[in-house]
Amino acid sequence: MVTSNTLGSLNSFFNQTFSDDRFLSGFSNIVYSYKDTYSLSGSIRVDQSNLFGTDPKYKYKPLWSLGAAWNIHKEDFMKGFNWLNMLKLRGAFGFNGNVAKLSLPQVIAQSQLNQSNTPTLNSLILSSNANSSLRWEQTENFNLGLDFNIFKNVSGSVDYYTKKTTDIMGNSTVDPTLGAADPSSGASRALINYATIRNNGIEFSLKADWIANRNFNWNTGLVIAKNNSKVLDVFRVGQYNPQVLDVLGYVSGYPVGAMFSYNTIGLNNEGHPIIVDQNGNQFVVNTSSSTNPLVQAMSREDSGLVQYSGTTVPSISGGLSNRIDVGNFYFFAMVNYYGGFKVRVPRPTPAENRPLTGSNNFWRVPGDELNTDIPNLVDLNSFAPSIAYRSNNNYVVHGDYLTLGDVTVSYRFNNLNFIKKAGFKNFELKAQASNLYTVGFNRYNFSMGTGSYAKSYVTPTYTLGLFTNF
Repeated sequence: MVTSNTLGSLNSFFNQTFSDDRFLSGFSNIVYSYKDTYSLSGSIRVDQSNLFGTDPKYKYKPLWSLGAAWNIHKEDFMKGFNWLNMLKLRGAFGFNGNVAKLSLPQVIAQSQLNQSNTPTLNSLILSSNANSSLRWEQTENFNLGLDFNIFKNVSGSVDYYTKKTTDIMGNSTVDPTLGAADPSSGASRALINYATIRNNGIEFSLKADWIANRNFNWNTGLVIAKNNSKVLDVFRVGQYNPQVLDVLGYVSGYPVGAMFSYNTIGLNNEGHPIIVDQNGNQFVVNTSSSTNPLVQAMSREDSGLVQYSGTTVPSISGGLSNRIDVGNFYFFAMVNYYGGFKVRVPRPTPAENRPLTGSNNFWRVPGDELNTDIPNLVDLNSFAPSIAYRSNNNYVVHGDYLTLGDVTVSYRFNNLNFIKKAGFKNFELKAQASNLYTVGFNRYNFSMGTGSYAKSYVTPTYTLGLFTNF
C-alpha cells in the first residue's frame, strides 16, 4: 500500500508567523536654556537586543548626542536690524545605530514541504546561517545649521553636515560550508558588516509668503541639497571589472554607487572591440579565454584598463514649489531636479527582445568599423568582447534630469447656499496631474526618472477627486 503526506505544513492552514524580538532600552534627555538666548542639550540611550551575536559586547550599544544653540537675534548688538526677525545658530554631534532582523546568532530556517521526496515531508529550508559576530551599524553625525526669518514672511535654513557610518550591513558571498553540517545545504550569502562610508554636504531651504491677504496668497518653497560620499573601507571583494563593480556599489576610495568602464575607441577591421589603458596603449579584445593575459587584465585593478566613470547616485537635488490662492481657488506646482551623477545608456544589440534603434547595424565585413561600433555577432555573445562594448565609457553620460512632478488645481464650493444647507463643512473639487513633463540633460534625453532608455518620459498620471466634510 502506498501512502502520502497530504496534511501540509502548519502555516498552510493558519497562514501566520511568530517572532520574538527582545529589546531593553534606557533613554535620557537634558536641555538647559539661559536667558532664552543660549541653550545646551544632551541625550543618551542604551540598547540591548537579542538580534546580535553571542558576545555580550555586540548586544550592548550606548548612543549619545550633544547639541548647542545660540539665538543671535536676542543679543543687544542685533537690535538695530529691524528686518531680521530671527537668527539662530545651532550645532550637534552624536552617534546613532541600526539593527538588522535578517541575521541572528542562531540559524534561521523556514518550514516547508519538500517536494523532492515521495511521500512529501515537512522540511526546514535554510534562510540564514548562525552569525555570532554581527555588529551594530553605527553613524557618527555632525551638524552645523543656521535658521533665519527675515522681513515679514521669508524664512529658511542652511545646514552643513558630515556622517561617517561604520560596520554597514549588507549581503555578501560567503563560504557555503560555513555553519552547515551538510555542505550542499549551506547558504552562499550572508548578512555581514562590510563597509565604512563618509557623507558630507550642505542643504538650503527657503519658504516665502510673497503675498498674503484675505483674497490672494502666493507662497514659494525651495530646497537645494549637495551631498558627497566616499567609501573609506570595504570588506566585500570580487573581480575588478565593470560588471562586478557596478553591482557592488561600494568600492574603496570612490563615492557610493561608483560606476566603472573601459575606454573603448571602436572596432578593428575584424569587428573586435579596441580598448585603451590609462597610458594610451591599445588592445584588441578578440577572445574570452580565462588564460588570455588581456582577459585577465580586464578584471585587474592594476592593469589601468578599468576606469572610474562617475557615481550613479545623484549628488545634487532640488525642489521648487509654488502655490497661488485666489478666493476659493488654488493652484500648486512642484518641480524636481536631480543632478551631479552619471548613467550608462543601454547599447543597441540584435539579441534583445525589443532591440533599440540601430541594433541591426553590427559589424559584418571589413570596412563596417568605419560606420559602427557594434561588434560582430560572435563577439556580442562572448563575455570579454561583449563587456568591452557594453561597458564603453563613450556611452556614459550626465544623468541630470528635471521633472514637473505635481500640478494641482482645486476649487472649494463652501460658500454656495445649497452646500451649506446640505450640511457640508467642506466641499472641494480637486484635479491633480503627476509627471507631466520630464527632460534628461544629455544627448539621448535619457533620465533615471523614466528607468528606460527606450522611453524619454515618465508616464503621467491624472486624478480627479471630490473631498467633503460633514
